[in-house]
Amino acid sequence: MTFKTLFVSLFAASVSAFGFSGTAAGQSSIDLETVASDLSYPWSVAFLPDGGYLVTERDGALKHVSQDGEQSVVEGTPDVFAQGQGGLLDVVLSPDFENDRTVYLTFSQGSPEGAGTSLFKATLAEGDGGLRLENGETIFAANNKSYGGRHFGSRLAFAPDGTLFMTVGERGRASVRRTPRTTPVRSCT
Repeated sequence: MTFKTLFVSLFAASVSAFGFSGTAAGQSSIDLETVASDLSYPWSVAFLPDGGYLVTERDGALKHVSQDGEQSVVEGTPDVFAQGQGGLLDVVLSPDFENDRTVYLTFSQGSPEGAGTSLFKATLAEGDGGLRLENGETIFAANNKSYGGRHFGSRLAFAPDGTLFMTVGERGRASVRRTPRTTPVRSCT
C-alpha cells in the first residue's frame, strides 16, 4: 500500500467512523497501517516524490518520514509561537518540486503585538545529516495579530495555474468570523 493510498484509506475510515454512509463508504474495505508513531501533535503531511513524506508538528518540528517509517528532524524551520492551536501548521510542495525543491510552510509567528499566521518559503536540501531547509524566508505575515493561541488557520493549496492560496484564522474574534471576505495577496512565487 502506498502512502497516498494510506492517506485516502485513513480519510475513508474517518468518514465511516463518524457514521456517514454512502455507496463509496459502504463498498470500501479498509486496512489501517501505522507508518509513523510518536509524533507530537502532527498537523499536516506532504508526500515526497521518493515515497517518503514531511510532517509538521505543532511544537515547530518538521519531520521527514522515510518509506520504511524512519523519522528525522528537518532543520531550518522558522521559530514558531507554539501555544494552544498555534505552532507549525501546513506544509505543501511547490507544483514544480522535482525541479525547484521548494517547500511552503505556514506557522504561527509571535511578535510584541501578538501572534498571527505567516507563510514561509524554503528549499529542501539533502546533506550528510539528512534533510534541511535552506534560504528560508517569511514571505507573508497576516496583520490580524492577537494574544492567545486560538484560530490561526491555516491551509495551503495551489491552483492549476500555480497560484498559491492560504487560509488564515480569525484569531478568535467573533465579529470577523461572521463577516466572510476574500482579500487578494501578492504573488508568493
